[in-house]
This record gives sequence, C-alpha cells and structure tokens, in this order.
Amino acid sequence: MLERKAIQFGTHASVVQAIKNDVRDVNPYVAHLQHFHSPDLPHPRILELKDYSSPADFAAIMHASNSTTINPRSILIRCCCSQQPDFINILSHHYEPLHYVLFFPHAEIGWGASPIPDVPHMSQHQWYRSRLLADNNDRFSTFGRLCCEYLVDMYSHTEEQKLAYIARERRFHEHELHNNQLPLEDEFEPTIKLPASFVGSHAWTSEQAADAMALGQKFGKPTFFMTMTFNPDWPEVRSHLLPGQTAFDIPIVVARTFKNHLEKVLRLLHTCFGEKKYLIKVIEFQK
Repeated sequence: MLERKAIQFGTHASVVQAIKNDVRDVNPYVAHLQHFHSPDLPHPRILELKDYSSPADFAAIMHASNSTTINPRSILIRCCCSQQPDFINILSHHYEPLHYVLFFPHAEIGWGASPIPDVPHMSQHQWYRSRLLADNNDRFSTFGRLCCEYLVDMYSHTEEQKLAYIARERRFHEHELHNNQLPLEDEFEPTIKLPASFVGSHAWTSEQAADAMALGQKFGKPTFFMTMTFNPDWPEVRSHLLPGQTAFDIPIVVARTFKNHLEKVLRLLHTCFGEKKYLIKVIEFQK
C-alpha cells in the first residue's frame, strides 16, 4: 500500500523501501508488531504497551485479518483485569511515537497526563514548545506538511484537555448541587457554557470586546489603525527553505519570523510616538 501511495505522489519505491528498512532497524515497536503480520494466527494476540497513567497493565488487541481497518488515531486496548476492550487515550505517552513514526523513529515517548520517572514534568504547551524549538536534526522543517498536521493535532490535544476539565468541573458542580438539594441554575439546558477563561468562547469574545470599548471610552479614540501582513518572501523565511519547499512547509520559521517583525513594529510605536495609552491588537490566520 505504501508503494502505491508513493507512486501517486511521485516518490520512487526505493525511497519508501529504504525508510521502511531504517524504521525496522531502529524502532522498538516494529519488533513487537511483526508478530501480528502473519494471516494464519488462529486467535487474536495481545501486545502490551505499558503506560504510567494506567492503574493496571493494558494490552492492544490486534489481528492480521483486521489490521487494515484500524484507525491510526485509535489504539484498541484491553485491561488485563477486564474482559471488555477499550481505547488508549490519545494523550497516552505512546500516541506520538506510534502515529508520527517519521518524526520519532526511535520511539521517543510523547507527552502524557501522568509524570514519567526521571523526566521533568511539563505542561502540554511546554512539552511541544521544547520539541519544536529544540529541533536539532531539522525533522520538523524537513517534513513540512507532516509538521503542519502534527501542530494541528497536538493543539487539538491541548484544547480537548481544557474542554474535558470544564466538563468534569460542571458535572462535579451539578453533583454537589444535587446532594445539597439545591435547584440547578439551568436545569433545562444540558449544554455546557464555556467560561471566559477558554480562548475563543463566546464569553471570552464578549469580554475582549467589552474591554476594548471601555479603553476607548476612557482614553479616547485610537490614534493609529494599522495592519501588518506576513510576507513569505522575507529573507528570514527564504533562507530556511529546502529545494521544492514553500513557506507553508516551515510553519515554525514562519511563526517566529512574524513574531519578530511584530515586536519591531511595537517597539517602533513605543519609541517614535511618545507615551502609549493603550494598545489593542488582533492576530488573524488566513488561508
């Protein structure tokens, strides 16, 4: 299947085979997954993937007859103490090395909800930022489009964690009210209202707009209304492009370059036009 995909994208089959051979030599997951390659297995086998966040060991259920239908974003698991299968949480330490094999061929563990022995505990943002900024082998700039997928995927992980926390707190609040026999404020509204602390929510947007109007009312109308647009032909961007790449393939360089130019504009406003009363800025992403 990989060979057919390579032909569609104009990649020589020898390149795909060389990558497969290299991954087979260095990736510790491959040795375990090869046991499930034979179609003559009479029964499903169990592959153990130890994770620090699980109270007991869990196992992935895989079989050669249905391996082609398994969604790569989901890893089917079954607790050793239970008969019912389940799925590994996408925030497991195993998700990143299993899903992004080209980025982590040596199966470097990813971020997980629980701490890892001998590894400093970091938040999701800190973990991903450290990986992206400490890219010594230029893997994220080499696999440009895959890097874009990785960034979107990991950002969605952080948003899912925030939403899950809000949902848990809401259920806990409702449980407390039920135990105290107090009426619920929105008994007939099952949906959860996102608080103003969640960036992008309706409450957050309303709060930002109210703050902006309050600043204008107190200090007067703004003196300047300026726009700044990213230029993909900036020398800082073009100097990092590999043959055949565009600015879309190096999103990390694009973001850091734009931030540097934005800071220059803000310093210019601060040094050339006197004391600043207030500043309102919005950063938009366009396709």
